Amino acid sequence: MGFLLLFDISRNFIKIPIEEEWTLKKSENIKGEFKKRTGIGIIVILIAVSFFFVPRDIFIFGIGILGGIGLSEIWQMSRNAPRARDILVAGIFAIYLCVSLFLFFVLRFTKDGLWWLVLGLSSAGIFDAFSYFGGKLWGKHRITPHISPHKTLEGLIAGFIGCGIIAFILGKMIFSFVLWKIAITPILLGCFAFLGDLFESFLKRRMGVKDSGTILKSHGGLLDRIDSVLGVVYGLYLLKFFLFQ
Repeated sequence: MGFLLLFDISRNFIKIPIEEEWTLKKSENIKGEFKKRTGIGIIVILIAVSFFFVPRDIFIFGIGILGGIGLSEIWQMSRNAPRARDILVAGIFAIYLCVSLFLFFVLRFTKDGLWWLVLGLSSAGIFDAFSYFGGKLWGKHRITPHISPHKTLEGLIAGFIGCGIIAFILGKMIFSFVLWKIAITPILLGCFAFLGDLFESFLKRRMGVKDSGTILKSHGGLLDRIDSVLGVVYGLYLLKFFLFQ
């Protein structure tokens, strides 16, 4: 499970410097900062690959660590929740987190489970990146102004296009998907990636916080980094065990 965290952190280490270069391109130090963080991202990706081969017990331990950190962040956010129904939202999110991690465990130890996780993680990462740049370049129509104001219809469409690219490449190279499977995979995984991101944003909005935590310092909390991944796993489960049976 450590692979999931490291992969997601790595893509954000790379994505965030690109965002900073985009918005702070007049800064004198941005090139050095970009190279530094990109280098860190590459190193983390290399470490993440090694987690594919960890024994079952270490994988389970990693799930426990992620779950503990995630639940701790939910608890910290909910301590100052103004209303009882906000506590209920936090409780529902805690259950959602635990179920997501359990599904990762189920997928990991099934036939071709590693490749299914690669498909899900890649889809979540590319969806986030394409959504961000699509929204930055062409975004005009906000779709969730009261929950996550920066999400736009144009960015969402770009995210689905990114998922389609991943589904085509991995679907043909690894899974030998037929056309209808290639078509449905990005739609389903893109929807769940978006919903996972939106659910975490909704939780933070109800709790009145900007980030889920500070474990990653300027990059926010653990839940900020794996929000779309937590959603994608539900799409993976539906594809593997129901739609593609």
